[in-house]
Amino acid sequence: MRIAVLDIDGTMIPGSLGLGLLDRLRSWGLGAPEHIDAIFAEIRRQRGGVISYNDMVAETTRRFAAAIRGIPTSTVAEVAAEVWSGRRGALFPFVRPMVEMIRARGLRPVIVSSSPREIVRCLAAELGVGDAAGSIFGVEDGVYTGTCELMPGRPQGKMAALRRLLGVDALAGAVDLAGSMALGNALSDACVLEVVGTPIAFEPVPELRALAISRGWMISDRARLLDDLDDVLA
Repeated sequence: MRIAVLDIDGTMIPGSLGLGLLDRLRSWGLGAPEHIDAIFAEIRRQRGGVISYNDMVAETTRRFAAAIRGIPTSTVAEVAAEVWSGRRGALFPFVRPMVEMIRARGLRPVIVSSSPREIVRCLAAELGVGDAAGSIFGVEDGVYTGTCELMPGRPQGKMAALRRLLGVDALAGAVDLAGSMALGNALSDACVLEVVGTPIAFEPVPELRALAISRGWMISDRARLLDDLDDVLA
């Protein structure tokens, strides 16, 4: 089995679906505002070079879990569906033909994102992709507990998400990684890009761009991606 591991935020769609979910929760009067505000503050600090990417992910993960603590999962799913309804039109035009091309070339699309799985599932359903992973927050009796079980944005987090989604044994043998591809724009995508035969850094952040150049990975953008895929997946 060959797979195509696809990122979402900044790769298939502008911005972050997870942050959009937070904003909408706040507009519904849900979530702890001090933690929601802290998440956006930490992102600004990272973009300003004050803290590292990994430190930002660690702190925003903790804050996200705390922000949704006590909210019913059904409510977050409802909000996620509303957010997706408003954002679905923002998908980059290449996304749907990209997924069709991937399937036509014999690869199985797999979506892995740091955004919560509640909203990742909305996008995956839109594209008809059955294999999709997002961040997973702890739940007990249908209510979020304030913990995080899986964060793909952490170091090696996307590989952990793939193992959880496809099974450890699959990555050990059933998946032909050398014949697979991955597409992403952030440093958290590097752990997957480095194990597949066709790594593509899509409009990468500076840290990933530097890594892609040093490793000889393809760098693409929204104007060239379909042509680049047509070449490398031939």
